[in-house]
Amino acid sequence: MASDEWLSARQVSERYAIRKSYLDKLRVRGGGPVYCKLGPKLVRYYAADIDAWFASSRRANTSSVTSEAQIAGAA
Repeated sequence: MASDEWLSARQVSERYAIRKSYLDKLRVRGGGPVYCKLGPKLVRYYAADIDAWFASSRRANTSSVTSEAQIAGAA
């Protein structure tokens, strides 16, 4: 897959095994990949942004998530 490729939510769902409904929720709640809204029902994701989102979500273990949350709460 070329990282300069634009993907629909359905294509992201199929290629990355993420439910389209989950992507929809992330667009509303935040925390998901960057997207481009081109019209009322036309959303596209840049493949490089999906890759970057996955890379930023990497964790060495489950306690690293807790530690980051505690640090954010202390700020």
